[in-house]
Amino acid sequence: GRFSTAAALSREAFGPGVPVAVLANVDSFTGSLAGAPYAARLGGPILFVNATSMPRATAAELDRLNPDRIVVLGGRRQVSSAVRDRAGEYTDGRVTRISSSSRYRTAARMSAGVTAGTQVVYVANGDDYAWALAGSALAARDRAPLLLVQDDRIPSATADELDRLNPDRIVVLGGTGSVNLSVEHALAAYTAGDVARRGGGSRYSTSLSVSRHGYAAGSVETVYLASGTTYADALGGAASVGASGAPMLLVREDRVTDALMAELERLAPSQVVVLGDRNRISDAVLGALGGALG
Repeated sequence: GRFSTAAALSREAFGPGVPVAVLANVDSFTGSLAGAPYAARLGGPILFVNATSMPRATAAELDRLNPDRIVVLGGRRQVSSAVRDRAGEYTDGRVTRISSSSRYRTAARMSAGVTAGTQVVYVANGDDYAWALAGSALAARDRAPLLLVQDDRIPSATADELDRLNPDRIVVLGGTGSVNLSVEHALAAYTAGDVARRGGGSRYSTSLSVSRHGYAAGSVETVYLASGTTYADALGGAASVGASGAPMLLVREDRVTDALMAELERLAPSQVVVLGDRNRISDAVLGALGGALG
């Protein structure tokens, strides 16, 4: 399930004694869209909980990780006080919560909570999880913040954080349907460098654009594939995948496109790992990938 997938990826990427583990509600992307890059910047994974309970897989992974501290994303409706208190058992009570009145402020607060400097900032539409997911593993690899905008404006919390960061460059995730040209032009005021766009008309083409620009041909050992229609596998994997330096591509549940195959052939990994179960990515997709990649 979604809990065990995130925990398994955490086990691959992180050893015991990590600086932090980030907990998010598995059923709410609202407060956790920027959570994976945030976790990676702090040197730990993002794991999932329910609003009122701690799943067994998450508890076992927290026990193994023995993090110095835990950050809970979202208010009490997303993660109850009881779950927050339970999390404290795995880190001598050092648990903090990041919550605010909007996902834009939450993302800005995550960014502001990391002292390390940044050369690049990734920006995505906060009203649809797909665009942030398409670039979250790359942002995690670059230890870069992910900030959220609306399709036609830059919220004040995002503008304030961009002003504070003063990045060398800004990368917009998604096509003009998700972040329009007026926002792209307005973003230029917050960087002395360029504003680049990585994306097309869909989450899948955006994911491929991110990969083509972010990873050189033949440069990675492993490529991860996650469903583009459910956010949990991609979000849960992004911090761990990004920490390992690997790309994560979004795939359709029922078919493999020529564009996806072309990117996999360009990357030429020694293994491809599919995240999630058969309810999210079908056996037909797995069979097509296996046949094409040998």
